[in-house]
Amino acid sequence: MRLGVSAVYASVAAVLVGAHETYDESLELSSLSGGRVYSSFAFKLHSDHDNLHHFRILPRALLQPVKSLGVDAFQLTLTAGRWSYSSWGAPKGSQSVASGAEVWATFGDQNNSASVPLTTRWRRLTSALAGTFCASLDAIDETTSVSVPAQYVWNDAPAHTEVLHAYLPSENVCTENLTPLLKLLPCKGGAGLASLIQMHTILSSEFQSMSVHARKSPSGYTVELAVSTVMRPAQRPADNTTWTLREIFSRNITASCPIANHSEIRIREPINVLDDSDEDWEDDSIHASTPYTKRISQKVYDTTSLDAPTDLSLQLISPIDGPFLKFAPLQATRQILGFGQERDMVRLTLHNEFITETMHVVYYDQLPWTVMPLMHTINATLSLDNMELPQDTIEYRDDFDTPFITSTKYRPAQLRGKMGAMELGLRVPAQSTLHVTYAIIKRHLHYDEHLPGPHRGSDLPPALFVPMSQSASQHTWGQAHRHLPIEQVQAERIYTPASLLHTAVPDFSMPYNIILFYSTFVALFFGSFLNIMVRRYTDVYIEKS
Repeated sequence: MRLGVSAVYASVAAVLVGAHETYDESLELSSLSGGRVYSSFAFKLHSDHDNLHHFRILPRALLQPVKSLGVDAFQLTLTAGRWSYSSWGAPKGSQSVASGAEVWATFGDQNNSASVPLTTRWRRLTSALAGTFCASLDAIDETTSVSVPAQYVWNDAPAHTEVLHAYLPSENVCTENLTPLLKLLPCKGGAGLASLIQMHTILSSEFQSMSVHARKSPSGYTVELAVSTVMRPAQRPADNTTWTLREIFSRNITASCPIANHSEIRIREPINVLDDSDEDWEDDSIHASTPYTKRISQKVYDTTSLDAPTDLSLQLISPIDGPFLKFAPLQATRQILGFGQERDMVRLTLHNEFITETMHVVYYDQLPWTVMPLMHTINATLSLDNMELPQDTIEYRDDFDTPFITSTKYRPAQLRGKMGAMELGLRVPAQSTLHVTYAIIKRHLHYDEHLPGPHRGSDLPPALFVPMSQSASQHTWGQAHRHLPIEQVQAERIYTPASLLHTAVPDFSMPYNIILFYSTFVALFFGSFLNIMVRRYTDVYIEKS
């Protein structure tokens, strides 16, 4: 009898605990330059309880290694394509757009995992993620991982927290990665906004990114899944910009997910302004030839009560030519220059479009042991833009004087061991372009350390630029930027594409040529010698008839 009462209490407790789980989903659509459409799917699962056995919505397969390894938070991002900051502005939120795979995690001190070394827990976590998302994360080890400040990759990180971080720039994205992500959702891909995610549509876009972010709170867990794409739907005439979900994703919303508490689609579109005043507004019937600047409005569609296939009429204006929707005041790039087998040159280019405000930026780069920067070769040069400033603008000469490199940190890499890291604090004056260059030495590899297959060089992980505490609402931009939205216009982090580093390669064909030559020689010599040794010579009589 006591066992039955305990079972009843356990079932009731499970129901009560399950009631604290929530699931929200959203889709944001916005137009970009060149007739492109940016779509961002966001799925958030939250629980106020940390007992994995009572979860009804949160994925246990994902959180089981998180709990057993004492992981406080982690994020896995798989990205294909290149995000254009100059044309598309900033991605949504703090989304990572680093090409390939990016993994970071922070670990806490728990009783069940305190005796396990941190590197072992890190390898076990990446192995679990590799199995869950069918990704080739086995290459992550001590030689590809580094400890970074948490603020570089995690905005909500607690103070004095460091994370383990790793890049795999050559990792590809395919359907085998996206399908396991959809299976973590309560309704999978059969209902709700997730039903719009079609493999052939997502993977054929110009840019696609999928990410999973899980973190532990004092009382529960939060899992955030995201899928972002930049695609170019079929071009329409200039006077017809109304698109439906089927035209964008090749599918409609068949039904809403009954478990979702909130499900909505947000449409972000530009609003045309005829002049510089904030009171003159026009609708979308304005001709493109009329001079105008752009603001952004937002329309919200609630999709929690859909019970039939629905075609939502979406008003998206994506001009092929014309102003962009977002202007980022800071542009940053990294290039590998030079030639030869021993040395190369790295050039950083940062452009500040603010009129009066100096920007402070942190440049962070992870360097494998095959690359060694020469710190004494660091050089910074500044070039000013030719622009007419407003009459009430005051410039100070100190802003344009050196030094432009305010701080320098370098952690050397261990030869054939751990990765190194380089961090520079940069000061970019207003309306100027800063060029920073430094030389690097490329170490030679042993013949057995080269990757198999055709040689293409080695991938240098993406570099990271982090603007420091800049608020667009407190600064003055150029004349063409005065009517930009005050919302996020500057990316919280700027990722550069991965760079291809040419390394010295020995002539691998020579050993094979020698092997083939000697094999042929030995075969001919041994065959001829054996033939002479074993052949018997006898007289043969031939009778003539």
